[in-house]
Amino acid sequence: MKRLLAALALIFGAAAPLHAQTADHPQPAAMSDVKARDQRAMALELAEKFVVPAYRDLAKAADAQESAWKGFCRKPTQGAVDKLKTAYNETADAWAQIEFVRYGPIGENFRYERMAYWPERKNAVARSLAKAIGEPDKLTPERFKQTSVAVQGLSAMERLLYEEGAVDALLSGPEAERRCEIGQAISRSVATIADETLEGWRGKGGMIGTLKTADEATVRETVSRLGTDLLGVFQAIGDLKLDAVTGMNPSEARPTLAETWRSGRSARAIAENFQGVKAMTSVIVGDDTEHGAKVLAAIQKAHDEAANLPAPLGEMAEDEKARPRLTQLRQSVRVARDLSGAYIPARLGIVIGFNSLDGD
Repeated sequence: MKRLLAALALIFGAAAPLHAQTADHPQPAAMSDVKARDQRAMALELAEKFVVPAYRDLAKAADAQESAWKGFCRKPTQGAVDKLKTAYNETADAWAQIEFVRYGPIGENFRYERMAYWPERKNAVARSLAKAIGEPDKLTPERFKQTSVAVQGLSAMERLLYEEGAVDALLSGPEAERRCEIGQAISRSVATIADETLEGWRGKGGMIGTLKTADEATVRETVSRLGTDLLGVFQAIGDLKLDAVTGMNPSEARPTLAETWRSGRSARAIAENFQGVKAMTSVIVGDDTEHGAKVLAAIQKAHDEAANLPAPLGEMAEDEKARPRLTQLRQSVRVARDLSGAYIPARLGIVIGFNSLDGD
């Protein structure tokens, strides 16, 4: 990830300094008297009030997506395709809200990469999907696990539903049956990953049970890792989801680098990211309405700007008149990052280094 971010910085220009400020927003120094919370209580609250509910929502959406594919394959119709797209978007929304958390069960057995393979490297999703379509083997759950991680999750599902000619290929033609089989395999894979991750937190022997009796070092590591994941999302959004797409000017814009650009949900994904960031930050804020309110307001502002973009992000990046909206969004991301970077470590009683804030 660090190498990818460094390459993007060379191509598109470095991002603003880590603590870039505007006159309209409070300086990080204003957070100097933030009081740290008890770490064990904090770890359990983060798990019970944010992580588990988020994965529960993801599991519910993924189960609905799997059911939608079963229904479609029994009777392929245009109306059933519409239901597939709705189910995909609801699952992708739920994933976007917890996407930034890499700590815990989602980091085991390549679950994170299998859930959504992005940024895509070397056109891996397209190549893996084409290979899966062309192979004659039946895609049992065991066989599907042996395929490339790039074809097992939401990134491949988007192509299956939104790539040019994808709907016609699903409804009729020589590949229709195979594409239906792949759609069912992907939806089953996504649902399984979501269920396994949820149980890894709340089930017998799971993270929550461990945190209740774990030593202080384990508790501190959990809080630190979750805090690092939370702070890392700001740089990831700025560098990967915005700067890589917008470039320095319209001629350098690269719309096809936008996340989920085929389904037109690049800005929506960012808004859902911030929805999750706000939910997790709210747990950390707790009863600290003085300092926490400033951080939450900055996060909400970034969310609202992403949610209200009038056109697909890639299209706006190529339009000189529309680009100021993206510039404003990028600045709002920086402000939310800087305020969070000053507040979150102090509130959690942890230390976050520069590299941790640099999207790692």
